[in-house]
Parts: sequence; structure tokens; C-alpha cells
Amino acid sequence: MLQTFTKDEHLREQYRVQEEFIRVQRTERSLLRKAREEKEAALIEKEKERKEKEAALIEKEKERKEKELMKQKSIDFMLQKGCTPEQISEILGIPLNQVK
Repeated sequence: MLQTFTKDEHLREQYRVQEEFIRVQRTERSLLRKAREEKEAALIEKEKERKEKEAALIEKEKERKEKELMKQKSIDFMLQKGCTPEQISEILGIPLNQVK
């Protein structure tokens, strides 16, 4: 009878250890999955921010080029109408060396 009791206790303990092991494995898998998902979300967010910055820089450069083109057209028009470079510089508020 004592031998049966000891054997039953041993089996219960073995079962408990196996259950604990499985629980720990599930917890570790869950934590790893969560960490992977967070890392992936962070990478996606970082890439999104990078693309937004790049788009903003492209837009800013486009606006700068348009402004420069408009300024050059104004200078050319004023030169055609007979304005002197000094007058153009004063009217547009730009340095004389930018008037071609």
C-alpha cells in the first residue's frame, strides 16, 4: 500500500512538473510573439515616419524650385520691360548678384 501511495505521489508530481513546464513554454512563446509584434509595429512606424519626412522634403524642394522659377520669370520679364538690374533688385528685395 505504501508503495502504491509513493508511486501515485510520484506520478502526480511528474504530472505537475510537466504541466508547469508546458505553462512556462506557453508564457515564453506568448512573450516572444508579443515582443516580435511590438518590434514589427515599431519598424512599420519608423518606416512610415521616414516616408513622411522624405515626402515633406520632396514637397519643400518642389516649392523652393517653383519659387525660384517664379523669381527668375519676374526678373526676365522686368529686364524685357527695360528695368535696370538695380531697380529689379530693389523692387524684388533681392541681392543685385541674383539679378542676371
